[in-house]
Amino acid sequence: MKGRIVTISVFLLLFASERSSFAETLSMEDTLLLAYRQNPKMKEARESIEAQIGRKITDSAFKGPEVSFEIGGFKSQEVSGEKVTPDKSLDSFEVIQPFDPPGVRFLKGSIAEDNVRIAKGNLATIWASVYKDIKTAYSNTLFRREAVRVFETSLNSARQFRDAVEGQYQSGKALKSESIRARVEVLKAESELFEAEKDFKTALIELNLLLDRSPEEEIILKDSLDYRFIQLKKDGLVAQALSRRADVLNQKIRLASARKDYLRSQLSFLPEPFVGFSRTREDYDNDTSILLGGKLPLWDFNLGEMKEKNAVKAQEEIRLRALENEVSAEVIRALSEAELSMKKVEIQKKAFEEVSELQKQASIQYQEGDLSFLGYLESLKTAKEIKLSYFESLKNHYKTMAEFERAIQSVPIPEGKATQ
Repeated sequence: MKGRIVTISVFLLLFASERSSFAETLSMEDTLLLAYRQNPKMKEARESIEAQIGRKITDSAFKGPEVSFEIGGFKSQEVSGEKVTPDKSLDSFEVIQPFDPPGVRFLKGSIAEDNVRIAKGNLATIWASVYKDIKTAYSNTLFRREAVRVFETSLNSARQFRDAVEGQYQSGKALKSESIRARVEVLKAESELFEAEKDFKTALIELNLLLDRSPEEEIILKDSLDYRFIQLKKDGLVAQALSRRADVLNQKIRLASARKDYLRSQLSFLPEPFVGFSRTREDYDNDTSILLGGKLPLWDFNLGEMKEKNAVKAQEEIRLRALENEVSAEVIRALSEAELSMKKVEIQKKAFEEVSELQKQASIQYQEGDLSFLGYLESLKTAKEIKLSYFESLKNHYKTMAEFERAIQSVPIPEGKATQ
């Protein structure tokens, strides 16, 4: 029985080691590269481009010709009192090639090309959003990993304190209530650690989903939460965003396309010409002819469509002005948030650098009797909160910087190959 238990234990250890060897180590850049290739929204946007390219091929082509045939010989006839079924034959056929009004086909092709450009712009807009989401999710996962370490340290400190208090209680130097409270603090620390480990696993799942991977796939984060001061250039940010933002450029294309569509509706007032070829092969009428004609919007003169397209053009102009104002406000807000996040990190960093000394002095003073039981507990709590606040400020800084980069469309396309 013991042999079986040992065998199973060894197998489980080997299995755990095997799974960890398959865990992928990803840096922030690796994760961005995978997201650019694999994120579901990015895949969908690429398919949208292909769809618009197909639509362009259709809209740029000539209309299909119309072909008709007349086949006779289906009705029986009486000849000298007898029913005779004549031979079935092709009596006539004609081919007609319709055309758009002058200039319309060119405009339809140009509008279709605009739609392809808009689809490519949508890909850039979606990438800016995915870029922000990836940086936010990666930094949140880093924060959750650091939180686990903070709570592990807190648990170890709580256990050491419990053992010290228990020793004092056994020697009559501490109250029983203090011994009980110390044990309760250990239980609280264990509960907080379990919660932190759960949050870390959840963050890894969210990161996997953004990469279009199974939630169960294991990831080892290569980077760590750190802070590097960035000098933000404030001048010309709004103008830069308005000239770079894919959504603004797309709206300008939509406006240009709406103007072309309005012109197309005006040209559609002209006749839709067609040319054709007709061949008749009957005994009494054996002839070939050329057909020429046109389709006229005689009853409404296409005024209804012209009115509609003019209103659509005005709508696109309104949307462009509103979007430019919205983007300007986004840039100003994002800049303000980025500057605030840097200030918060710098403040929290100063507090973080004092934590070790705080814990050291608290331990010395408690042992010497200069710090009360509750005072020492408060110092442990304060140390834990300072560490968490510092790492959380770093996480928020990564998030606000990612939003700032998205706002000004400073989202480079990753290059290279993700490491394994």
